[in-house]
Amino acid sequence: MDDPPQTWHYGLMARWWAEFNTDGPEIHFFKGLIMRFGEPALDVGCGTGRLLIPFLRGGLDVDGWRTICCTCGNWSNCTGATW
Repeated sequence: MDDPPQTWHYGLMARWWAEFNTDGPEIHFFKGLIMRFGEPALDVGCGTGRLLIPFLRGGLDVDGWRTICCTCGNWSNCTGATW
């Protein structure tokens, strides 16, 4: 009865979310904010790059944390960009 509460936002579910939820409305919303308020922008919680990668592919000047490399495997293959 003292089991810790279970959550869905890590592990397999988080990996699914990052790989298959690639065109959510939040991408367009945040892209609009970046374009409205200017570049460069910082994606502080970039995680797997679900938002960051489309921003970079769209030519926006957005930075994220390098930890994304651990999830993507090879950053340059994901974005065409180099560090």
